[in-house]
Amino acid sequence: MSFPYAKQSVLSEIKLLKHKMKNRGYPVKVFFRKGNGIKTLLNETGRFYDFKGLFVFSTNDHSHSFVKESDTVLQDIQKTVRGDRAQDREFL
Repeated sequence: MSFPYAKQSVLSEIKLLKHKMKNRGYPVKVFFRKGNGIKTLLNETGRFYDFKGLFVFSTNDHSHSFVKESDTVLQDIQKTVRGDRAQDREFL
């Protein structure tokens, strides 16, 4: 059984997500710097608190992407970039 409508819907949602992400985000070096804790990250990103949501790592040409859901997005980005957890080292 095939669901062409569902496939088309998902493809259009992915296209919309890519459009919204274009030229947004923060460079990884902000999260990698030694001495940058969560308070520094909040100041750098202009946020008052860490938040729940999705985060995406991609190359400049969008050929490789890594998407993850998180309850504390900024902390998880920092842990992923620094490779603190074994699962993050596999990605890097």
